[in-house]
Amino acid sequence: MKDKFIITISDINGSKQYTVSQFLKVIVSWIIIIIVIIFAIGAMVVNYLSDHVDKLQKEKIELKKQIEAKTITLQAISEQLIEAENLIGLNDFKERQKQKEIVKKSEQKKEEKQKIEKKDKELDNDILTKKEFILLSKLIPNSKPLKYKRISTKFGFRIHPITKRKQFHPADDLTADIGTPIYAPADGVVVYAGKKKFYGYFLLIQHGLGFSTAYGHLHRIGVKSGDYVKKGDLVALSGNTGRSTGPHLHYEIRYLSKWLDPEPFMKSWNYEDYKKVMKKIKQVNWEGLIKSFKDEIKLIKNKGE
Repeated sequence: MKDKFIITISDINGSKQYTVSQFLKVIVSWIIIIIVIIFAIGAMVVNYLSDHVDKLQKEKIELKKQIEAKTITLQAISEQLIEAENLIGLNDFKERQKQKEIVKKSEQKKEEKQKIEKKDKELDNDILTKKEFILLSKLIPNSKPLKYKRISTKFGFRIHPITKRKQFHPADDLTADIGTPIYAPADGVVVYAGKKKFYGYFLLIQHGLGFSTAYGHLHRIGVKSGDYVKKGDLVALSGNTGRSTGPHLHYEIRYLSKWLDPEPFMKSWNYEDYKKVMKKIKQVNWEGLIKSFKDEIKLIKNKGE
């Protein structure tokens, strides 16, 4: 019995004895020792961490005190600087400079306003005859290119519906069913008619006096490069080709190397109020354009005589 030990369990029914080998006894003993060691190490780690946390808290309090002391010192230095600036009149000088800047900006705004008013007066003085206006209205886009339901995306910056990035949109997107007829808004020459990357089927018409119109996502093109079109001619059908999220016409107005907001150009201009529309479009030098236009007419008349 040297290599065994006895376990006795007693209850109301009596006692029972169990014998366990000495090997199992050694295993149990080692398990108990390991558990005790783990608890001892855990207690030491917890104690170390607690001391470390206390130390960090003390350092934090000390650092806070130092920051507060530095802040007070900086405030005192700032007050001293203000007093010194007052003594040498530096604040007065800064205030005078500030007032000068305000006056300068005010004068610049006044000059810009005067320039705009001057241009408007010059435009008012450039009176076109009705015949001249009719000719001009045939050269410059000034009507709706199609019957659309609404403007789904306007000219300007927007979040692109596909790329989800902010970018400049140089057109008005005019929602319309596939196959809606598109008409030329002015006389011109077809510069391009075909596929063009994200535009899908694309059409570009060069009009007079530096203006052109562009049409994207077309279903079908009814003209070809080099064709001459007149205002009101059927040139294409609206569609949903290229990178598009739905049936619509991507409609651009271009002037030389600039993109213009198409909305003012989609109104039918008339002789009584065409100057009001022109005044809203600041990117075009209308007075210079009209003067050049009238000079060309005079030159043609003189040659005819």
